[in-house]
Amino acid sequence: MKDEFGLYREKIFDDMLRRERKRTERTQTPFALIMIELRRLFKLKAKKSIRTLTGILDVCFREIDIRGWYKQRSTIGIICPEVARQHVEALRQKVESSLDKALPASFRRELSVSYICFPEIDTPEKADKSLAVYPEFKSTSLKKVTQDVCKRCMDVTVAAAMLAFTFPLFIIFSLLIKIDSRGPVFFRQKRVGFGGRQFTFLKFRSMYVNSDDNVHKTFVRDFIHGNATEGNGETKVFKIEKDLRVTRMGRFLRKTSLDELPQLINVLRGDMSLVGPRPAIPYEVDEYHIWHRRRVMEIKPGITGFWQVYGRSISSFEKMVRMDIHYIKYRNLLLDIILLLKTPLSMFKGAY
Repeated sequence: MKDEFGLYREKIFDDMLRRERKRTERTQTPFALIMIELRRLFKLKAKKSIRTLTGILDVCFREIDIRGWYKQRSTIGIICPEVARQHVEALRQKVESSLDKALPASFRRELSVSYICFPEIDTPEKADKSLAVYPEFKSTSLKKVTQDVCKRCMDVTVAAAMLAFTFPLFIIFSLLIKIDSRGPVFFRQKRVGFGGRQFTFLKFRSMYVNSDDNVHKTFVRDFIHGNATEGNGETKVFKIEKDLRVTRMGRFLRKTSLDELPQLINVLRGDMSLVGPRPAIPYEVDEYHIWHRRRVMEIKPGITGFWQVYGRSISSFEKMVRMDIHYIKYRNLLLDIILLLKTPLSMFKGAY
């Protein structure tokens, strides 16, 4: 399982890192990930220098800490279970001091060391720093690459065709929105996409301008924590019913989900996919539990998706997240096509 340097190979290390992250998602017990990048000079004298380095690491870390190749022969990773963020600085000082003392200055300069504590990402703006604990992102397997290329090709082809086909609707809706109320045709908002990165999300405007979003912030917080009261008393919905901020034209657009047509532009830009989890608002992500973040970290958001078709606005937040994770785990091109074909029926049933 280990190589000649006593380090786990990259695939095995990735599996261990993935399990440690999922354990933290369940228990909220933090861990630290240290990554040591080997630069040019170290690689020139690989065997001798790596053996020296791993000898230093044996002294710095505990027996329970897991050492392996985060990137084979390029970056060494160390997983330190049950290390909270307040202890990372002490660990950093110990590692840096040991490296400075044991290595020649020329070799020390060829090492770049980074320290990550998971979970330590409290805001969407900082979320991409935690990408390192998602080894899924650096997978280059033929199956994954083929799947990603096929999905992107379908996104671009279908989105471009739908934009051309619905162009008359864009003209009609734009005129009706302007006649119905003052303000721009499009509503722009920051949303959280793949890897926790933010992008500008587009919809047809369905609310009066300068509407107070505190109403929605409060509702989202209550919904995520299971305290929402909208709906029929038994079923909790994701949208606010009888929202006075919504215009007359907006009610029609929302009822039919036609307000989402401009998201086709987001798909062409590469911010979104045709199929994927619903794109989250940053203040929504602020309320997430750790395991909820998988829905915004592991895949691009979509115009439609598993929850949008089978759950829509009539399921709890936790059920929605589990449906998104189910899609992330089992996604394939055929499933995407099925969800796309079922979307029109879901749209015209109306969500609220």
